[in-house]
Amino acid sequence: NGAVVPYSHSQSMVKERCAERRRPCTSGRKSKIATWDMVRTCLRELINGMAPDEELIPLSNIKRTFRSQFHIELSETALGYAKLSELL
Repeated sequence: NGAVVPYSHSQSMVKERCAERRRPCTSGRKSKIATWDMVRTCLRELINGMAPDEELIPLSNIKRTFRSQFHIELSETALGYAKLSELL
């Protein structure tokens, strides 16, 4: 909610703990969680499918694209990272 809280009560700490345990930090979603092999395959497909005038895929769209196009959940914490930018 944007409030300032001690680190021990923060979302950052929760994500770090989930990443350490390689568990998704989901809010009740029952979607299939992407494995490393799936991530590589899907990213390759996204890059190969880019229009010639496209130079990048916004980081903010990656998770949504995985859900809508591939019907899988990209969970950085399930792959051992607290931040999506660290995963990619």
